[in-house]
Amino acid sequence: MLTFVEGSDGKFRIQIGRFDDNYPKYKDVFNIPVLKISQLSTGRKMLDFYSTRNDLIQVFAIGSTGYKNEIRHGNGSLVLGAIPDINPLPTVLPTLCIPNIEGLFREIIGLLATSGKLTDSIAQDLGILHSLTFEDIEEGQPNLTVKLVGGGYPILHCDMLFFDGYEIWKDEGTGYKKVDTSNHSKYTDTSPLPAKGVTVTIKYKTIYKYQSAVVGKWSVEVVVTLYGHV
Repeated sequence: MLTFVEGSDGKFRIQIGRFDDNYPKYKDVFNIPVLKISQLSTGRKMLDFYSTRNDLIQVFAIGSTGYKNEIRHGNGSLVLGAIPDINPLPTVLPTLCIPNIEGLFREIIGLLATSGKLTDSIAQDLGILHSLTFEDIEEGQPNLTVKLVGGGYPILHCDMLFFDGYEIWKDEGTGYKKVDTSNHSKYTDTSPLPAKGVTVTIKYKTIYKYQSAVVGKWSVEVVVTLYGHV
């Protein structure tokens, strides 16, 4: 049986909502700590609330930028409207959740999968059953990319698909060594940068993990040059 976690924010919200709504039917079947389920439920509500608010903020930001441009440039006949303002927070706010709700969700799914009691029908009802086969896992290859972010650190990116995470391996000129494991699509390598005036070429490769095991094929090697400036 293959389980999975949705990648996009919208689909992930729907998925954990379905899980949160349907899990009470199976709570006596599995020995999942009540605290973890409670934390997931709190996170589901917080994510729903703030995702909706974040969408409003993004729309507001676009309109606000347009208003700023009208102030600066106008068009010769434009009359400014009222100053835009974002909606205030509601009086009643959701309970703050722990960070990394996706990580918690993956942990809970892992506990279900290793319990020996998770059937296809239950997994489907909970919204975590993947239709892919083990052959698909064996063929999984991370589409690794790398770029430099503020501060000069390299940031790696791999689509998570239905995998739990991926191992990061790095070659600084002496052969590949494992750096870390990430359960997020993006990973920033914050290892010390070269000394000022020094440039170093770094190579990376990654490989997926599924239910604590290394699976699939190695990614294509990516190369990035780090510049010492501190």
